[in-house]
Amino acid sequence: MLTIYELPVDHFDVTAPLFNEAWFDEPYMDAVLKGRHPGRIFVDDPVAPSAALMCRTYEYYVAGNVQSPLRTFIKDAPAEPEVFQKLYGYAPVGDAWETAILDDYAGALIRIPRHNFRWQGAPLMDWHEKLPLGAQIVRIDRDLAERIDREWHETIGLLWDGYDNYLQHGYGFCLMMGEELGSFANSDGLSATLVNIGVQTGEKFRRQGLAKLVCSAFIEYTLKTGRVPTWDTDGMNERSRALASSLGFVEGRMFSQLSTPDYKPIVLSQGLWSCQPGADGLTIWTRA
Repeated sequence: MLTIYELPVDHFDVTAPLFNEAWFDEPYMDAVLKGRHPGRIFVDDPVAPSAALMCRTYEYYVAGNVQSPLRTFIKDAPAEPEVFQKLYGYAPVGDAWETAILDDYAGALIRIPRHNFRWQGAPLMDWHEKLPLGAQIVRIDRDLAERIDREWHETIGLLWDGYDNYLQHGYGFCLMMGEELGSFANSDGLSATLVNIGVQTGEKFRRQGLAKLVCSAFIEYTLKTGRVPTWDTDGMNERSRALASSLGFVEGRMFSQLSTPDYKPIVLSQGLWSCQPGADGLTIWTRA
């Protein structure tokens, strides 16, 4: 029999040493570990885990020992925990987990290369002087966050598990072109030391330099908080990579996202895993 444990939020910190091995998306992982972002964590041992699966919104991080019963749990993708239905892609910490997941899914997943950047102290542009006539950069409040999600189908409320939580822990700036949304830069995830930037520009305002302006304002504010901005993007997104470089971000080691070729849901198993409550808020998952 195989056993996997789902941790309560107040036990998430036991997995920190495993996720500290990551060289990418650190703000996202830390946001879950600290309870700023919603997430679920499954481990092979509730006290001293050797492997962990962090399920954050729709991107799932896997870290630790690949020779763990957690590998079978991931391979089975059981329907019963009601978590694998939301999977967009795995982001494995290390080559061993990447190889194992690709092998176990037997061609159902493909590797999507991801670029990973960190801001390295380049001089910031004077965005105040370069704003187009009639444009202004404003901090994102609740109404503006809701409007961005509604009009641009963004995920501020989803990532932060609601706008109240976003306003408490996150921040962002939007470049308004009159009354229209022009471009925004937002904290998609943050830790005490790092912030990952999410950026979007309205289709009619692209290729006008607006993203660089609002990102410069975001970086300026971020540095005042004592944090360093980070950036990541898919391998095929050359414009995003060029924008990051122009802002002073320097690329580090790449990582991988493992997703279905068409981003459709993965095939789930039924009836292999069952659960029962454990002590201290644990949920115990077993496979006969």
